[in-house]
Amino acid sequence: MRSLTRFRLRNRPLAGFANLREGQRWPVEQPMEGWLQWEGRVLPVIPVDIANFSAGGVAIWVDPQLDLCPGGHGVLITQAHGRGCGYRPVKGCWQVKGANRSLVGLAFER
Repeated sequence: MRSLTRFRLRNRPLAGFANLREGQRWPVEQPMEGWLQWEGRVLPVIPVDIANFSAGGVAIWVDPQLDLCPGGHGVLITQAHGRGCGYRPVKGCWQVKGANRSLVGLAFER
């Protein structure tokens, strides 16, 4: 997993994107996989890698060919370590595309 501060797109650091959420963010030390059900998609789920999370949202890595437009809605599915899966409604906030993968910011919906 790449660090948010090391990922660059056209020689611009993503530090500004990394600080959009209020409150403390916790990086994911070991790869944490999840799935995203996104509105209007024919495929049932999108595999994602979770980059970091906070009380208000999460940053995920996805395939760079996907367009997860800001304002879109979906459900983030994660494994709950032996307790089944966790489901959390999310809203798209931003997406930065890279050559190998894109970083997407999602806000938890209440």
